Amino acid sequence: MTADLAMRATITGQILKGEPVINVNIESGEYAENGLCEALQADLMVLCRQIFSEAGIIFDMTGARFEGINIFERQTRNFLIVAEAWNDMPPAMKADPGQQQLWLSEILQHGSTVVAVGLAVFREFGMIREGERHAGICIIRPGAPVRRWFPRKELHALASDVRWQIIQDRKITSSFA
Repeated sequence: MTADLAMRATITGQILKGEPVINVNIESGEYAENGLCEALQADLMVLCRQIFSEAGIIFDMTGARFEGINIFERQTRNFLIVAEAWNDMPPAMKADPGQQQLWLSEILQHGSTVVAVGLAVFREFGMIREGERHAGICIIRPGAPVRRWFPRKELHALASDVRWQIIQDRKITSSFA
């Protein structure tokens, strides 16, 4: 003997003031009366709360907590070098699903920050932004020293760009002397 398990259900959901609200309505049949709706609603609420919690963690650990502050700063005699959290990935970079899974694993299992980092050099006098460069996606584990995640190759390339710009500025203004 086989039972006909066909049923029709409507599931609606929304987030009100940070709290998910789920409604499950089974339109007809014996399943509508035996608590299946309530059981599905409860299970969906557990899943939604977990997703909502993990989404908040992912949001915080992908640069949102660095909004308006620098990740890293170093000062020389005439310049300030900063690493900033940028909102976008480098244009040429497209993360494949394996890379995304690695980033999520770093965030959720190790508490790492996975952030697009931009480097900038400011001239100390007048805080003029002399140059900037996208340094890629950095994985910053909690307590890790800067040397473990800081993209030194990108810093060297940025320093070369800034030196070239300073040489050009000197050439342009040399006739004023």
